[in-house]
Amino acid sequence: VTASCGLVPLARPVIFCEFRLTDPVGAATVFLSALRAAGIEVRGRARSGAAPVGTASIAGIDSHPLSDVVAEMLTTSDNTTAELVLKEIGAVVQQRGSREAGLDVVRERLSAWGIPRQEVDLSDGSGLSDDNRATCAALGTLLDRDDLTAVGAGTVRAFGARLNSMPDAVAQM
Repeated sequence: VTASCGLVPLARPVIFCEFRLTDPVGAATVFLSALRAAGIEVRGRARSGAAPVGTASIAGIDSHPLSDVVAEMLTTSDNTTAELVLKEIGAVVQQRGSREAGLDVVRERLSAWGIPRQEVDLSDGSGLSDDNRATCAALGTLLDRDDLTAVGAGTVRAFGARLNSMPDAVAQM
């Protein structure tokens, strides 16, 4: 978010601000100032942390279901979304929203599915890194699973089936 503020002339003037702050208290302070400038009474000061139990929510955003997000990601080959989904996996499972936390979760899951860690080397969520490696045996084990419930499983299996149905001469290229 970039720094810029202004007034929208309506029946009651509305102040809008667009800014980038990495400090949550700084962002909250700017937000409180904008509310006060618009004539909205605000008690207390800006601070960071978990809201006390029973605090009323003043705003929220409902995301699309993860299955829809992943379907769109796979359909459009959206690498940014792949990275963000990986970080979200890390945040939910390990309470750390980072690439490494997400990769740790994926590695643990693959290992639990019987895919040896030495057969898969992952560096990112998008698959763009030249450092990503997986053996054919690891991919085969993954594609043979009957219990994959992720929306992408059908897409991956369909792609694998297309590869398998190619004429031998083309498949050997």
